Amino acid sequence: MYIERVRKALEGIAEEVKELAPRRVIAKVPLNKIRDAIQKLLKEFENMLYVSQIVAVDYPEEKEFELNYNLWAIGHGMITLRTRLSRDEPRVKSIIDIIPGARGHEQEVYDLFGIVFEGNPFLRESFLKPPEYKGKYPLRKDFKLG
Repeated sequence: MYIERVRKALEGIAEEVKELAPRRVIAKVPLNKIRDAIQKLLKEFENMLYVSQIVAVDYPEEKEFELNYNLWAIGHGMITLRTRLSRDEPRVKSIIDIIPGARGHEQEVYDLFGIVFEGNPFLRESFLKPPEYKGKYPLRKDFKLG
């Protein structure tokens, strides 16, 4: 069964693995274990895994961001790796050396939230936002226009 394969691959890494719907699994993973989790999933699904999207969620009252790495295991289903990181210094290790297709997703999250993906040399501002918003992150909940 699909969820059992994910559980097996993430054993000792994920804090929780649950099925949200058929072919839709979510796993809570500590920030420092995201790369390990992706490498284990790549091995389990024989490199037939790609990043569908990386979604950031802002929780200013908790002083945290949540990152959701949505991974598609081709022929099997969607796996979301969910982690939290500090809003004060939002940094996480890049995964582009493991899955190069994550480059644009990391760039988007950096440009709109200011989350730094360490090791990604392609990060730059004004990728999606106007140049006059440099140093401002429009998808943060405390962003003010003007």
